[in-house]
Amino acid sequence: MNDGVNEPDSERPGRVLVVDDDVRSRKALVIMLRAHGFEVMEAQSGQELLDGVVEVAPDAILLDVMMPGMSGVEACIKLRDNPETAAIPVLLITAVADHESRLRGLSAGARDFIGKPVEPGELVLRVGNAVRDKKLQDRARKLHLHVQKLEGLKDHLMHMIVHDLRAPLMVIQGYLELLKDDEEKRLGEEMTTYVDEAMTGAATVIRMINTLYDINAIEAGNAELRFESHDLTALTQRALSSLGPAGIPAGVHWDRPDKPFKATVDAKLMERVMANLVGHAVRQTPDDGVVKIAMAREEKFIRVEVSDGGTAIPPDQRDNVFEKFGQVRVWQQRQTYSAGLGLAFCKLAVGVHGGRIGMTARAGVPGNTVWFTLPLKEEKEVLGS
Repeated sequence: MNDGVNEPDSERPGRVLVVDDDVRSRKALVIMLRAHGFEVMEAQSGQELLDGVVEVAPDAILLDVMMPGMSGVEACIKLRDNPETAAIPVLLITAVADHESRLRGLSAGARDFIGKPVEPGELVLRVGNAVRDKKLQDRARKLHLHVQKLEGLKDHLMHMIVHDLRAPLMVIQGYLELLKDDEEKRLGEEMTTYVDEAMTGAATVIRMINTLYDINAIEAGNAELRFESHDLTALTQRALSSLGPAGIPAGVHWDRPDKPFKATVDAKLMERVMANLVGHAVRQTPDDGVVKIAMAREEKFIRVEVSDGGTAIPPDQRDNVFEKFGQVRVWQQRQTYSAGLGLAFCKLAVGVHGGRIGMTARAGVPGNTVWFTLPLKEEKEVLGS
């Protein structure tokens, strides 16, 4: 199957449609262009051009301005307003060279002008440039569509794999829990430790699978969300509690605000955002480092910051950590900084709340700060319910 991406368009002669009501002028243009290898078609009016242009599919249109019935400028406007023909470069042939006439042509969508009497060298050069530009645009469009198709296939394959993985992983997790809860304690201390490690690994993979499901749902616009007014401090406390039995994991410093930080959010989604950000910061921070959480209320939004004590990411690579399976190579330390799926999920989740997310680092200070903002809203909203 040929998807058209590798079609040798650059080797195909340019296809030019010449439109002129004057037969002699039109034939002269056709002869000049064919002498230089162009494939040339003809039309004798603006209406004939519009009736056949989609079928002909030219790489460029050579259009006389002064024609009876429909002028070249009027035809150019109609070509521009039709999505099927808007990308075809139009070169207007005109004996009028004043500034206002050229502005009208450019406003109509013309790419270039060729003055009368037509000079063969100029004609071939301008038409050749227009044809090359059109071929480059066509190839870029085909590549874009091909990439979109591959992305769709990749997401579909990932969804299938994730769906098939969930069931056996849940079975594995269930049997590990049965082993751990064995009342007769037949495993012994060492084997119990192994089971604990296996349970942790299984739970991590299941969380990744659930995150992939959620990312796909948000990207597809299928996530069921309920936006209501919530206190971010309470949501953050619940998120921290989910990371460890002590309520605040070791090494995490949070000056909890005295007053509530109200925002219109989907509670479950925002709880997971905070858990992901703090968990990610903890993983990036050395054992003797500190993770800091900060909240501030600005004039029109709330800003939340989570700072780790790990290796600072170069400014030109910080956007990568918010992509699915984003990975950044920190060359100075020869380390790989992997964000996995957590920050990609956070980016999507903050986005559906109308907020922004990013990463910063301070010169001379270890670590990175992931921040996000949420707009302040007064009224309760219920969406997707």
